[in-house]
Amino acid sequence: MFVSLGNLQTLYLHNNDISSIETGTFSHTPRLQRLELYGNNLTSIPQGVFDGLNQLQYLSLYSNHMKTIPPNTFINLQQLLYLYLHDNEISSIPTAAFANLPRLQQLCLSSNQITHIQSGEFSNLPQLRELQLQSNQLTSIPTVQYQFPELIHLNLHNNNITDIPANAFSNQPKLSTLHLYSNRISTVSLTAFTGLANLNTLYLYNNQLTDLPDYLFFGLSSLSNLRLQDNDILQIFPNTFTGISSLTYLLLNGNSLKTFPSEELSKISSIAVLYLQNNQMATLSFTAYDMMLSDVSTVDISNNPWQCDCQMVSFRLKMTGSNSFENQITCTDPRHNRRLLKNINPEDLTCEEPMIVRFEKGDDNSVEEGETLHMVCEASGIPTPDITVILPSGLHETVESGGRVIVEVNGTVTITDVTAADAGLYICIAASPVGSAFKTLSVDVQSKEPATVTSAVINITGKPESTLGSAPIFSLPVLLGSVIGAVAGTVLIGCLILMIWCKRKAKNPPPVPDTSVVFNNTNTTATVTTSGHDQTGQGWSHNVTNPGYAQRPAAPQPTLDLYEDVEPPPNRPTSKGAGPKQPAKKKALKPPKRNKAPHDERPSPPPPRTGAAAGAAAVYANEPAAALDNLPYYQPLTKN
Repeated sequence: MFVSLGNLQTLYLHNNDISSIETGTFSHTPRLQRLELYGNNLTSIPQGVFDGLNQLQYLSLYSNHMKTIPPNTFINLQQLLYLYLHDNEISSIPTAAFANLPRLQQLCLSSNQITHIQSGEFSNLPQLRELQLQSNQLTSIPTVQYQFPELIHLNLHNNNITDIPANAFSNQPKLSTLHLYSNRISTVSLTAFTGLANLNTLYLYNNQLTDLPDYLFFGLSSLSNLRLQDNDILQIFPNTFTGISSLTYLLLNGNSLKTFPSEELSKISSIAVLYLQNNQMATLSFTAYDMMLSDVSTVDISNNPWQCDCQMVSFRLKMTGSNSFENQITCTDPRHNRRLLKNINPEDLTCEEPMIVRFEKGDDNSVEEGETLHMVCEASGIPTPDITVILPSGLHETVESGGRVIVEVNGTVTITDVTAADAGLYICIAASPVGSAFKTLSVDVQSKEPATVTSAVINITGKPESTLGSAPIFSLPVLLGSVIGAVAGTVLIGCLILMIWCKRKAKNPPPVPDTSVVFNNTNTTATVTTSGHDQTGQGWSHNVTNPGYAQRPAAPQPTLDLYEDVEPPPNRPTSKGAGPKQPAKKKALKPPKRNKAPHDERPSPPPPRTGAAAGAAAVYANEPAAALDNLPYYQPLTKN
């Protein structure tokens, strides 16, 4: 394509619509030193496309759509000094992607989608001086891969890094500029910056740092520019800045510092620019005045909630009105709101001990489980006292506390999802440098009413307009009571029925079987009338025919003839004929007396019958006549 351009040294192909480059495209430009291919639509680089460019020093491929870099893509570019691959869509870098680049000094991979860096990806780059990895998706700092003895600038800002491990940069002894701002860094190891004696600029701003421990920057003897603004730093320890004797710029603005770090900053004699605006500082001591006046040429302490009270008297007495920072102290307390401290008479800078005006709940002091408890602890005093609430559990909650209990600066206390453990005595403490006060409040927590049971509306006909109304609503106790009552009632009724049955069974035992047995001669036909009494005391009779074997009397029939005992005639003949009937005296029926045989003895068989029953009485054969006189007479009862 570029035939007859053998002496070409610079080729600009940027901002075109080039989507691909064929292998051999640059084979006729062996003296090419600068190649600009940025701003095109390249998605990949074929292997070997740069073969023959042995004098190429500057290669720009940024602002394309490349997603990866094949291994050994630049392996023959041994004279390459600058390689720009930023603003692409690269998510991973394979091993040996930058192999055999012994003279490479600047590698730019920013604004891609790189999530991690594997071991060996940046090997064989002994002359690399600047590595740009900002604006990617890195979550950690690789500590082994960056073995660049000549590296001076390392940019890792605008990633998702959360912590800086120990000895993270110990393999870069010549590192001068380290950019770590705009990450999510909340933890820094005490030895994170060990070995960086040549570090001049350290940017850690816009992270999530909360404190700066002692000796964090120890050994950074060349550090001149330290930027820590826009974090959430609450505290600086006395020896945080020990060992950084060359520091000139210190930016701590946009943090949560409550006091001016006079002692901490006293160890930095070289500081020239100090930014402390937009913090939470309320007072200044006279030592702060001396340090700012004598040592720091540029100071910004504006936009702090200055409390102009007795704690500022010593600082106010040193003010002369000639220093620029004196115009930055604007009072925010109610008595001197928006007045400059330099314009207030020192005699008006007074204090008042804290006093709790009220500590109460809304309408009453009871709340139901699961609800939100609102309380107000209103306090007064100069300076404004800090509020601490002690819960019934013993926990101390302040404005800095979080979670279920929230204490606001104005004394409003909110407890969400109240439980039975939240009932009890609450203590509100108002404290300031000049004193403290407290007040108590008792809170009751009521048990939550059980949930009601409702019935959903169900369409049982399949027609949209045909629905059932909702079932009656029952509370859970009523429903449980109904079920338990029904079960208990059923059990009670069953017990009563069982008791009645047992009593009746004990009172009326089953009838003893009749032991009278009729024997018939196989050649004789006889009819025997047997008598017996049921359990009610009434007699019954039954005719038995000869079946040819012994037979017990059958059960009584539903319709029976009733009989009564009658007196036998005076002289009863022994013949079959019956005597004249005598008027019988009616008597109450009684069951005949029987001598029950033991259960283990069989009753003796009756004597054989030889005659047929005649008349009202049965005649037994082989019985003496005298014995017949003792037999009872029976006759049917007549209805009147």
